[in-house]
Amino acid sequence: MAIATAITTVRATVTASSSPIKGSYWFDQETFPVSAINTTYLTHIFYAFLLPSNTTYTLEITASNATSLLKFTTTLRSKYPPVKTLVSIGGAASDAALFARIAGNSELTGRPPLLLTAAVYFASDFILAAGPAPSYPVIAMNKTLDFINVMSYDLHGAWNNDTGAPAALFDPKGNVNAVYGLRSWIRAGICPKKVVMGLPLYGKKWTLLDPNVTEIGAAAIGIKPESGGDVPYFQIEVFNKESDATVVYDPDTVSAYSYAGTSWVGYDDPMTVTVKIGFAQALGLRGYFFWAAGFDRDWKITEQASKAWIIT
Repeated sequence: MAIATAITTVRATVTASSSPIKGSYWFDQETFPVSAINTTYLTHIFYAFLLPSNTTYTLEITASNATSLLKFTTTLRSKYPPVKTLVSIGGAASDAALFARIAGNSELTGRPPLLLTAAVYFASDFILAAGPAPSYPVIAMNKTLDFINVMSYDLHGAWNNDTGAPAALFDPKGNVNAVYGLRSWIRAGICPKKVVMGLPLYGKKWTLLDPNVTEIGAAAIGIKPESGGDVPYFQIEVFNKESDATVVYDPDTVSAYSYAGTSWVGYDDPMTVTVKIGFAQALGLRGYFFWAAGFDRDWKITEQASKAWIIT
């Protein structure tokens, strides 16, 4: 459920604004049509995703996504309160080399400017897996982009042999946490008012090796997303109820986790999101976004986040 670097545009003339961003990504899904989105608690909705052509660099509109894209724009434009509708280009399958070629062929059109944003790694200078560290032209990004969506989640998952907080705000054992990542972007040169913090509406699941050892860091086998390892929040609530799971709030990481038998899931809930929102405001950030609309069916977390953001 993670999203890779993406460029986002909106069909609206850009005006200077410091109003908070309360965003959410949405992807076409039978069980959660765009008409089900409650815009009461949101300001920006990101359509996930469109891909550009390798040859013409234009967005590839297919018979399938043309219908969902049309419904996305027309439905949300008729909603009240109104929200900004944005199209995200890229996703997990995006080609970095293609993006570089597109940027190298940019031209002035004389048309009104659009919002231009990018979804980026949780930190500007850190990598979780083997391979080259991500490299970002931070100074150019700060000058050119309206804001960046920092993916402050997927910090722990199936690749770990122990349980972890997937979107830890803090980590007493290292730098794999949202606070380190957000501060790294600011240290690198991104204005705090251009930083938007990512929040997951899903959790990560593990199978405990010993059902009697249940804390964060317990030995476990991670479950891959395609095998049900990524669990939407509404399904976590069902798991907690039907399994009579033990629910724990962990203040060290500002995260929640539940366990029943050998099943263990780490996630965010209304309490953890409230704390995170407070920290985002303390850092002077522009706002937050969720991945993804439809995972919080009763809007419990989304509503709490909106209420927690204090307008100053």
